[in-house]
Order: sequence, then structure tokens, then C-alpha cells
Amino acid sequence: MCKKSKHELFDSDGIKRFSLTFEVDGLRELEALHEELINKGVKAGDIEDRGHPGRNFLFSDPDGNLFDVWSELSPSFKKRQLTNKVAEQAESGPALSI
Repeated sequence: MCKKSKHELFDSDGIKRFSLTFEVDGLRELEALHEELINKGVKAGDIEDRGHPGRNFLFSDPDGNLFDVWSELSPSFKKRQLTNKVAEQAESGPALSI
């Protein structure tokens, strides 16, 4: 079960939404962006673990619109996943062809 986010955005129908989700290349990039935004005075929430790959945080623009930043499924994450899948297939041996 996923943890409930500390921040919630509701659309005009009362459905929870983010305005837009940004993806960065891994946790270090997420932490660096989080720190940079806070240092520039941007209102940003804590980095959260929402129970899926990666970490997230929300920030808002001067008009109060909320944006989500996500640390995974970035290019380096996808490359690691593909590399792991290829290695697993190699370990299992060649496929049988009939």
C-alpha cells in the first residue's frame, strides 16, 4: 500500500492531480534540484517515498500551481533496468528454437 502524499492537488471535479510532473536523472539529481529550489526561495515539500520506484517532491510556482518532481524511470534508471534484463537472459541460457 502506498503512503499518502503530504500534498494534494484537486482539480475542478475534486479529483487529486498534479499540474505537471518533471522527471530527473536519479536521486542525486532530485536532491540537488530540491536544494536549489529551496535556496532560491521556492516553496517545496519534503522528498517523499510514495511506495513506487524513485522519490518525489512537490513545489509550487508564484501562482500556487503544484508541480511534481520524480527521480526514477530516468535515462540512467532505464539503462540499468535494460542491462539487468539482458544479463538475466544471458544467465538463463539461449532460448530453444523449434
